[in-house]
Amino acid sequence: MVTSEIKWLYIGTLAQRFLKTITEILTDLSERFPLSESAIQIIKSMEEKARMGNIPDPDSLENIAKKEKDSSIFLLAGLVHREFGRFLAANILDRGAFVEETFGAYIKAIGILLGLLILKKDKWLENELLRSLMEIKYVVNESKVIIKQEYMILLKGIETMVLSVLKVLGMGVGNHED
Repeated sequence: MVTSEIKWLYIGTLAQRFLKTITEILTDLSERFPLSESAIQIIKSMEEKARMGNIPDPDSLENIAKKEKDSSIFLLAGLVHREFGRFLAANILDRGAFVEETFGAYIKAIGILLGLLILKKDKWLENELLRSLMEIKYVVNESKVIIKQEYMILLKGIETMVLSVLKVLGMGVGNHED
């Protein structure tokens, strides 16, 4: 059972909020992005563990997704990374804490969403990818702390890569046939 391989992180009452956000997204996606049985097992386990204040370590979800070759588990990992990024971003904006961790969480979320977009070429994935990119850019621009130059360069590189992939896929701003 894949759930036995998950490492759990205690975050207290935030766990249920993380879970609510993730399950709302997955519900919206259910018709276009059906979940595997393994992903459904993980979500059920997440529901149980969230009541105790725990969420899955997104890195352990990535490892399971690699092992199972399961894009729905990759999606879960990306969403959990992004929720961590959002939580940590609030700390950057308020206190200037967790800069490295926030960047790491967002970069992993963006990387996973980009990989899934290449596989699925889905409008929703494109929107979530761009939303994640814009969120981390917002954090950088609105932060009360001085962001290291390395992070600015990294962010510009990631933005260029994402926009280039969207261009190659015929997606991105101005490339829609709606």
